[in-house]
Amino acid sequence: MKAFGLRSGIASPTTLREPFLKPAPPPVLGKSSLPQRWLVLALASLLMIGNYYCYDNPAALLLQLREKFAGNSRFDVCYEMFYSVYSLPNVFLPLIGGLLVDRVGVLFSLHLFALLVLLGQTLFAAATTGSSLPLMILGRAFFGLGGESISVAQNAIVTNYFAGKELALALGINLSSSRLGSVINNAVSPAVANASSVDAALWLGTAVCCLSFAACMLLALVDTHATRSLRRAHRAAQREYLAAGGGVTRAAPEDVVAGVACRKPADFGGEVRLGLKPSSPQAAPAVAAPPAAAAPTAAKGTAPRGTAGGGAARGAAATVTAFPRSFWLLAVCCMVIYSCVLPFNNIAASLLLDRDYFPYGTEWRDGDNRTFVYSQAVPEPPGSSCASSEGGSLPFCVELARSQRRISIVMSEPYVMSALLSPLLGYTVDRYGQRANLAIVSALILMLSHLMLALTHAPAAVLLVGLGLGYSTFAAVVWPSIPLVVDKNHLGTAYGMLTALQNIGLFGTPLLVGSVYERTSSLSPSNPYVGVELYFTLQASLGLTSALLLWADAPTRRKLNATRPAAGAD
Repeated sequence: MKAFGLRSGIASPTTLREPFLKPAPPPVLGKSSLPQRWLVLALASLLMIGNYYCYDNPAALLLQLREKFAGNSRFDVCYEMFYSVYSLPNVFLPLIGGLLVDRVGVLFSLHLFALLVLLGQTLFAAATTGSSLPLMILGRAFFGLGGESISVAQNAIVTNYFAGKELALALGINLSSSRLGSVINNAVSPAVANASSVDAALWLGTAVCCLSFAACMLLALVDTHATRSLRRAHRAAQREYLAAGGGVTRAAPEDVVAGVACRKPADFGGEVRLGLKPSSPQAAPAVAAPPAAAAPTAAKGTAPRGTAGGGAARGAAATVTAFPRSFWLLAVCCMVIYSCVLPFNNIAASLLLDRDYFPYGTEWRDGDNRTFVYSQAVPEPPGSSCASSEGGSLPFCVELARSQRRISIVMSEPYVMSALLSPLLGYTVDRYGQRANLAIVSALILMLSHLMLALTHAPAAVLLVGLGLGYSTFAAVVWPSIPLVVDKNHLGTAYGMLTALQNIGLFGTPLLVGSVYERTSSLSPSNPYVGVELYFTLQASLGLTSALLLWADAPTRRKLNATRPAAGAD
């Protein structure tokens, strides 16, 4: 028997079922079922390209910046500050950003963080043009205020559109596109600086950030349209259900009714169940209450809206302390693994130059045909500068420039591999699971790659392929694993905490690397970065240990390795 609304022989959501002659509950509506989710993913990826492009501007332009500030003895200290002032506030800001996403909405948060990124890069470029190192540091600080928190908000909206299916693939595509920004920066920024000026290269980064901010605004329009479409679908299904005699339906969550996107963390799943009241005996088994249902009492670990700041802080603390052991193992693994990949890029140019492409100890002739030995004490021909027209034609300077061009290609290998492999690895994880197993494999690959960089003469171009493979695999595993171990009501806070811990590592690691280098570089003149690489090996081994502990927990292992695991904490 069919109810009203039957069209062309296709059963409508109000099909009556024997023996109760009651209409079937309406289907679950969610953003993950909308075709425009792929447009959302494309815009979210473009949004992140500007952030990743500009983050490594200082590393890609180190030689050109050093030349610009050749007369300033504080440059080397300030250069390290460019990354420290970025990472230090992000020890806690991503957690605040996660709470902001959970409480005031993902779209508002995205616009705020994207604006901070744009303002920071603009100030950094303007300060470089004006040769003001203090203002350059201030610009990087503003950049850091939005640079990591924007990842939290962006992960939240991508999760909203791909929850329950294709999530690892979506995050893999997103990471691939983001890392494409890093690859383009490594190739384009030095070329622009050499052809024009370092100032022009940084202003190009500002232009890229403008494009990313435009993508953010387009993303808001697409998401608002999707929310309104779900609202209309809810109202149509409600009218049809009532006309069929199905009883009183529950109101749509406030976010769908209001036509705004994801104000509550529970809506990250993006699903709206259009069904009967829970009190209906027919509906109770089939229709679960929406996770974001408005109620006078807040969910566990979440402060109600409108509570005082102290109550919100206590709610946030309760949420964080309630995260399961599996989350903290993933967090520790993420912190140490990322800290042996991203900080490596900061010193990769010098390491590759000293280890493989232009090692110390070689003999050359200066402009007066005198012999000199290339060393830390004599980095250029005496009496000449490679930046000058006269010195630039010397064989030493020509070969040095050729080596630097080769290095810019090799040091991009991990990011190129990430850009190429992340979508494929994400699809593989979605289809075959094995997240816990792949976390172990990726940490092991990274550990062995750093160990061989330290203790062998294997070509760095080959070993950096290993770094890229381990990094890509780990990134494809860790972020999609968070929704499997944390309740979706607290995904924003979880991603924020994970990013905050990651930045603890990214802040501390460069300082430790500098200290290790000062103490160990003289022990091996042919490869002064042996001690640094052994330190990175130690960090990767800590990540391997965390991954093994995660694998040893049988329930967590089964959930992470499953092809279609259930979301949420155990």
